[in-house]
Amino acid sequence: HGLRALVLERGAAPHYMCNSRVCTGVYHIGFLDETETEDALYDRIMTMTGGTARTDVARTFAALAAPVKAWLGARGVAFEPYHRQPSSLTMISPARRLSAGLDWPGNGPDRTLRRLADDLAVRGGELRRGVAARALMMEHGVCAGVRAAAASGDEEDLRAGAVVLADGGFQANAALLARHVTRAADRLQQRN
Repeated sequence: HGLRALVLERGAAPHYMCNSRVCTGVYHIGFLDETETEDALYDRIMTMTGGTARTDVARTFAALAAPVKAWLGARGVAFEPYHRQPSSLTMISPARRLSAGLDWPGNGPDRTLRRLADDLAVRGGELRRGVAARALMMEHGVCAGVRAAAASGDEEDLRAGAVVLADGGFQANAALLARHVTRAADRLQQRN
């Protein structure tokens, strides 16, 4: 769309650990295939969240499921049948081996992240590893960018016309877990 993207990634290593790398890469919405109708996908989201999902976000997610998969395919991401679930679901290829230890190097999601980073660079975007967004820069009630910090501690204000946060939530923040999820955050068993 003519925009220049800057992606900040806290992980500094070329193969930084993240949930996207260690996941199985199964592509679905509530175990429904993305080719289901938008209404069916939306209804599944609302059912599986007990009606607590924001309707505008759920509707957008349902509408974009198939186009996002096509977008990934146009960038060379391949999919294969997901044989661990009796359905028409697919997963990013090659499938993860699901063995003990660090079995994710070279699997579909790992390759996808590398492929998307290369595609970003080709399109004039930038991926900065070892940099984390620390705060939104707010001006007159509007987000104008982010304050970022490198592993060295150096901070920088990065102005932007749009900011997308994709940080996986606040799993490591006990105070936020206690406020929004459970007061017994120290006993919470996490899978993330």
